[in-house]
Amino acid sequence: MTDEGGLMGFDIKNISKQLTSNPDKDNNLLPDFLKFKGVRTIAAVDGALTIDVGGEGLAHVGELNPNGDLTASMHVEKQVNKTVAPDGLYWAKGSDGPGVLILDEDSGNDYGERKFALPINENMQLRDPATGYLLATAGGKLNPKATCWSCSTSWFFMAG
Repeated sequence: MTDEGGLMGFDIKNISKQLTSNPDKDNNLLPDFLKFKGVRTIAAVDGALTIDVGGEGLAHVGELNPNGDLTASMHVEKQVNKTVAPDGLYWAKGSDGPGVLILDEDSGNDYGERKFALPINENMQLRDPATGYLLATAGGKLNPKATCWSCSTSWFFMAG
């Protein structure tokens, strides 16, 4: 993951052999190099990723979303269709296929942080070009729970 929103994959063949047989000239117990193939899964440019919200995922109301019509299909605060400041990644892989990447953003998005699924193919590319699938949104300073005084002082909000 890059701070600009890109997602890279690295295919390291025979990693066990490389860890034990590649030179370690500085004696730090790590090989001086590993041979790998890099793959760009998602570019860090606007238009690289739109999140399918399945008719849900409304973004919080605010200056950039006065009617509450915008969804988490885009990063509302930055006004871009891409990943912004990803900070969590989980690869769920079964025995029957390449699996799904689960990605979390930590971008400070006032309209709600996004968590989404990215099904991938065997080449570490998105199965569905430029498309992810919304799992959840949370937080954001425009979150109604955070802006409601009686809500924000309740035990529920403090614990949640």
